[in-house]
Amino acid sequence: MKKLAIILYIIFATTTFALTIFINLKESKFHPPQDSSNYTHEFIHGEIKQIDTNDETRQKELKVKANSGSEEGEGIIVNVDPKYNYNEYKSKDEVLVYKEINVETGEINYEVTDYYHQTGLAVLFILFSIITIYIARKKGLNSLISVIGSIALFYFIFLKLILIGFSPLLAVLIYVTTITVLSIPPIHGFNKKSLSSIITIFLGYLVSIVITFAFKEVAQLGSASSEELRTLTVIYPGIDLVEILIASLFLGAAGAIIDTAISIASPIFEAVKKTSKTTFREVYKTGMEVGKDVLASMTNTLLLAYIASSLPFLVIITLAHSGTENAFSELINIDFIALELTRIFIGAVSLVILIPIVSSISAYFFVKNRSEE
Repeated sequence: MKKLAIILYIIFATTTFALTIFINLKESKFHPPQDSSNYTHEFIHGEIKQIDTNDETRQKELKVKANSGSEEGEGIIVNVDPKYNYNEYKSKDEVLVYKEINVETGEINYEVTDYYHQTGLAVLFILFSIITIYIARKKGLNSLISVIGSIALFYFIFLKLILIGFSPLLAVLIYVTTITVLSIPPIHGFNKKSLSSIITIFLGYLVSIVITFAFKEVAQLGSASSEELRTLTVIYPGIDLVEILIASLFLGAAGAIIDTAISIASPIFEAVKKTSKTTFREVYKTGMEVGKDVLASMTNTLLLAYIASSLPFLVIITLAHSGTENAFSELINIDFIALELTRIFIGAVSLVILIPIVSSISAYFFVKNRSEE
């Protein structure tokens, strides 16, 4: 069985690679709106060499060495307006410079937009990789490859499918199917534990999709429940906003579904096999107990993750509504807050329903595997 699983995995991986190439060769159906102004722009990576401050206006003038663009290696003068840029820059800081060019006059204006994050992110990734591989060894390396692959496939499959005109809902299903099949076997082995996990995850996806559609209607979420969705519909009116919203809600639960399925299947195949438990009922009961423990921690994880991502907005809204008679009611009726709460409920309910499913399937494969030994 293991050889057959490896062969099927190679075929699937090869097909995914070919599909990715095909998708990225297709022409995008959506194009940025044409800018009718006389200005063009680009971004430049630079390093601050000197800072001069105007004591009256508090505006800062930075002398920046350009590390990219046509000015690479040259020094440019960049303005920082304290009304719109709150960063406290220092000499040797790497920054991202916005370059605006007047096509008619040739006049060029430079302005710092933010720090240049790419270098720092690269350092953090390297640090994460070293720690992961050092502690988890081979599984850590496989997990790292899985993370990189998931990020790459999100861009080269999910986003590219939307660009060439695919349904966002179909695109997200193709994406989660691909990362599920490609990521689980290398980490957890080409065995029945991985097979039971994959089957469970696919069933979890189906359940979660149904729950997502139902909860969207119950919560009465509009097609544009956030500022990003409203911006998207203005710039690209041809994209199906409802499906984008459904895909967004579903993706929030998909990661938790994968984690829960593995968290329950692993103890069943690793711990239960060392005991005398051999019946389906006994193994299923063990899976349910593990699932109940996982549920509490995973629900809190979902809650805290969404709170963390929108914390500044929550603080602003809470302060703005503090002292009013119906502050809490006004808070949860804001479209963005309702969207995030619905996302949490979708993930939590999906996990609750998933627990007996993964316990049943894992118990079935475990008992069948033991009977064949």
